[in-house]
Amino acid sequence: MASTVVGWILLLLGVASYLSGLAGYLKERFAPTTERALLPAGYNDDLKVIAELVDKVATLLDKFSKLSVPVQWALLGLVSIGIGSYLIATKPF
Repeated sequence: MASTVVGWILLLLGVASYLSGLAGYLKERFAPTTERALLPAGYNDDLKVIAELVDKVATLLDKFSKLSVPVQWALLGLVSIGIGSYLIATKPF
């Protein structure tokens, strides 16, 4: 029973991510781009490692966002449908 509920939740979250991805794509497409610094001046050096990690994740997401919208939807749909159908079919918990 719980697997079915989680499967349907994943399915609904997949649809929500598609809509938010489309909104983000449209916002990025029509908004002007600005350069950003890794860390503003005056911050602690201990945060540099965290800032570099977040910057690498942002770079990865930026590369994903440069894919066309149908390709993004196909990849996200494949993942969410795969996980959701696995949970609904096998009921692991």
